[in-house]
Parts: sequence; C-alpha cells; structure tokens
Amino acid sequence: ISDKYGWQKTADGWRGGFLPLQIRGLLRGICDKDGLLYKSGVVSGPTSAGKTLLGELRMLARFYNTDEKPNKTVMLVPSKEIGLEKVKGLQQAYGHKNKENGLRICYSDGERRSLDEDIRDGEFDVVVMTNEKLKYFMQNEKFLTGVGEIVIDELGTMTDKSRGPFLEMASAAALKAHKDMTILALGRPFSGIEKLLDTFDPAEENRFYVEDAD
Repeated sequence: ISDKYGWQKTADGWRGGFLPLQIRGLLRGICDKDGLLYKSGVVSGPTSAGKTLLGELRMLARFYNTDEKPNKTVMLVPSKEIGLEKVKGLQQAYGHKNKENGLRICYSDGERRSLDEDIRDGEFDVVVMTNEKLKYFMQNEKFLTGVGEIVIDELGTMTDKSRGPFLEMASAAALKAHKDMTILALGRPFSGIEKLLDTFDPAEENRFYVEDAD
C-alpha cells in the first residue's frame, strides 16, 4: 500500500496518510472483522475522495483474516479499459508475482478469457471483471463458494437503464449464495442510495453507508 499510494516511512513515522472519507470509513469499522467488515454497504464520494483504497483495505482485511469465512473478492468494473487499469495496479501492489505470499489476481472481460476456467472453478484470490461477465460466471455454482465480497465500482451504473437492473438482480442473487456474502458499492452520491441499501439488507444494523461530507 505504501508503494502504491506514495506513503514514505520516516524517523517521525509515515509521511502521507488517509483522506477524510477514508478516515470516516476506518473509524466506522468497515475494515474491522469485529465491526462492519462482514456487512454490505456503500461508500460514496466524489472522484479522488479515496473510495478505491477503502475497497482494497477491505479486500486485504478479508483475505488475511484467520476467520473461517470466505475470503475472496470479486471486483466489477463498467468497462474493459477501467478493468485493465485496475487489475494492473492490483497485481503490481498485491500480486503474488511481485510480493511474497501475495494474492492471485485474475482478470476477465468479453475479449480476454484465458483465465475463465480458473475463475469459474474459484482458482483466484481477487478477480476483476466487467459487469457483463458476472452473469456468465454465476452459472457455475463453484464460482461464489469462496467469495466473501463483490465490489461494484462506479456506483452510477446502478442507475443506468441498461445495466442497472442486471446489477441489482445479480447483487440479490449473489447475496443468496451463502450467508457470509457481502456487497460493497463505490461511487458518487445519487438519489437512490437508500433503496440500494434496502436491497442489500432491509435491517439498518446489517448494512452501512459512508459518505464524503465535505
């Protein structure tokens, strides 16, 4: 994380730090196994507010926890361009080829399918894929067995008339896959967030919403 986000260790401690939205999320306990790590929710804020890092911290907290809960993460992106950029960054920061005991990070879209068989069989720690590929993989019951969280990047796609209904149905189906499944949605604020949270869980104590108040 220090390499990816430019933090530097000095004699006085770490130089760099968390943005306000990230501090709010961490204080709420969204990366804490005794807090909100195993609950679904939304992190909302403008571009560069720090949403991505919170998603990655949850990914790492889930993977390295010793709990017997599913520890894999699926990250959904709205386009292959965003997906390729995201998987490259994740592999450089956390991938097993660059880090001892790193994560196996895979990628799939409509054109890049070389790892699809491994992904279908759950042979990954983190997988980045375009929204449309989720439906394909969910046809295999093995796929979600070890998955603990599905991250929906670019939350605004939930309001898109062509993509939104599919993402809502896919989220609902994924949450029924097993009792430990959670959904994390990242994006800018929009008027339907409360309705979206209700689809995750109608009980307020079983979900969270962190927003950039600035």
